[in-house]
Amino acid sequence: MRSASLLLLCAGLAGAAAAAGTGPRADRVEVHVTNEVSTGSLDQPSGVPVRQAALGLRYRAEAWTVQVDLPWRQVAGLRDAAPPRRPGIRGADEGTGDARLKLLVPLRDADPGTTRVDLVLRAKSGAGHAVGGFETGGAGQSVRLELLRPAGAWKLFGDAGWRRAGNLPGRDAGRHALDGELGAARRLAAGVEVGGFLDLRQHLPGEPAVRDATLYAALDGVERRWLVHVGRSLAPTRPDTRAGLTYRASF
Repeated sequence: MRSASLLLLCAGLAGAAAAAGTGPRADRVEVHVTNEVSTGSLDQPSGVPVRQAALGLRYRAEAWTVQVDLPWRQVAGLRDAAPPRRPGIRGADEGTGDARLKLLVPLRDADPGTTRVDLVLRAKSGAGHAVGGFETGGAGQSVRLELLRPAGAWKLFGDAGWRRAGNLPGRDAGRHALDGELGAARRLAAGVEVGGFLDLRQHLPGEPAVRDATLYAALDGVERRWLVHVGRSLAPTRPDTRAGLTYRASF
């Protein structure tokens, strides 16, 4: 589903922030807002522009971190030539997506010359609005390991795990898939960072495989972070290109 691309992006940018060492200190609250515009196709052969945004809140304690994200989507340019998934949908439609919950538990610290390892549990509500008649994917859960490894001037980050697919009517709620991410970040100067990451997800019946690449540049200030990103899908059923902006503040 199209809302998934933005949440994959948020997960990737969280890994990038960790790789850059810009995450909030313990007992800190972080608020982040991401806005993205993509151009692609929701239903072949008609291409439709999609605007997505996500508001997130994260709290980091000494032994765990919890994060909540609420996405919003707007689909424009729905055409009569593209059969809608819900009767009466034409023109534009908008609404909230599935709320997402993430819990991170550190398993090993990132000491010099070692790899940091975190256990990450995620869940989504399945209560989002079917924007443009396209369902959000239903409730789902995932478990994965996130890794971070310094490599000279670079920092490598990634994750791999298991995902339980949604519970939409007519689909098997027991569908499972493997997914993961691999990325790298480099600090060019004080407060300036560049990086990129690749998202991969196994094909499921009724859901295409995910192959998505993102490049980003970030500017860090005192407890503030601005980040711009561009991305391209490597799978024909996802939006072809996208661009967006993320603002993050820690308190």
